[in-house]
Amino acid sequence: MIRHSHEETVDYHENTSRVEMGGDMTEAEDSIWHCLSCGHIYDPKLGAPEDGIPPGTPFEGLPGNWTCPECGVHKGNYARR
Repeated sequence: MIRHSHEETVDYHENTSRVEMGGDMTEAEDSIWHCLSCGHIYDPKLGAPEDGIPPGTPFEGLPGNWTCPECGVHKGNYARR
């Protein structure tokens, strides 16, 4: 078992937080979502400009009343790919 000092542990966690909260999207935010009804794809990198959703908007950041632009179902009918 390798033991680290408390300072090393704190530094590790601080560095991890900076990476996770940096300008790059995390894995969850970067996930592609698809509509289970019609197959429409929501890609956070592209957003949905036709709905006023800018590129870089994670699926979880879509408004609660957002619907599929293809078939109109609620965003709750989307699944992560």
